[in-house]
Amino acid sequence: MVSHSAAKGLWFLAHIESQTDAPSNPTITEEDKSKRYPLYERLGDPKVLVVGRVAHQRRVWKLLRLMPYCSAVNVAVWQKCYARFTNLTESILNVPDDVTIHRAHQDSYQDKVYEWQNLALFLAVVAGGSIQDQCDASLLSSVIPQRMLPDSMRAVQNPVQSISTFVNDLTALLIFEDVQIQEAAWEALGVDLNARLHPKILKYFDEVVQAVNFEKENNEEGSNHENMLLFVTSSLQSQS
Repeated sequence: MVSHSAAKGLWFLAHIESQTDAPSNPTITEEDKSKRYPLYERLGDPKVLVVGRVAHQRRVWKLLRLMPYCSAVNVAVWQKCYARFTNLTESILNVPDDVTIHRAHQDSYQDKVYEWQNLALFLAVVAGGSIQDQCDASLLSSVIPQRMLPDSMRAVQNPVQSISTFVNDLTALLIFEDVQIQEAAWEALGVDLNARLHPKILKYFDEVVQAVNFEKENNEEGSNHENMLLFVTSSLQSQS
C-alpha cells in the first residue's frame, strides 16, 4: 500500500535528520522538528501492526490531525486534493436522474462516490494544518526544485478561502438527497474535522439561522435554510 510506504519513509526521515551528524535542513527549525518528527515516527512505527485498510486509514487520519504546524508541502498537497475533490463533487451532483442509465455507469458513479468520500475525510483532517498565519506557501520551491514542480504548484496560493468554501460546501451537503453523500459530509464535519475549523461551521450555521429568521419575518415559504436547520437539530438530538 502506498500510504504504508510513505509512512515508513517519514519514519526514516525523522530518524536520519535527528542524527547528530545529519546535514542541516534550512526549511525546518529545531523547534518544529521536535513537534513534527515524533508524529513521523508514530506514523511509520514498524512495531505497530494495523490490520485492514480502514483501520490503517483511521490511524493515519488521527495522527495527521495532530500535525502541529503548517508547511508549504501541507498547503500544496491540500490544494491538489481539493482540486480533485471539486471536480468529483461537480460530477456527482450533476448525475442525470435516469433509470435507463447502464449498470456500468452506476458502478462508475459509485466509484466516484467512494473516492469523493475518502477525499472529503482526508481534506477535513488536514485542512487545519494549512490555515495557520505563519505558513509561507512560497517555501515549497525551497524544498522541491522549481523544475520538478508541476505548473499548478509553482505559485501556491493561500488556501484559507478554499478551505472556507470546502467547509461550507460540505455543510450544505448535509441535506443532499443521496444518503451516502449526506452521511459522508456529516462524518467529515464531525470527529474527522480539524478543531481549527469548528469556528467556520459555527459561522455558517449562524448565517443559516439568520436566513431562517429573515424568511419567517417576511412570511416567506420554508427553504433549504430551514431544512438545514431542522436536519442538524434533529441529528444532534439523536446523537445525544
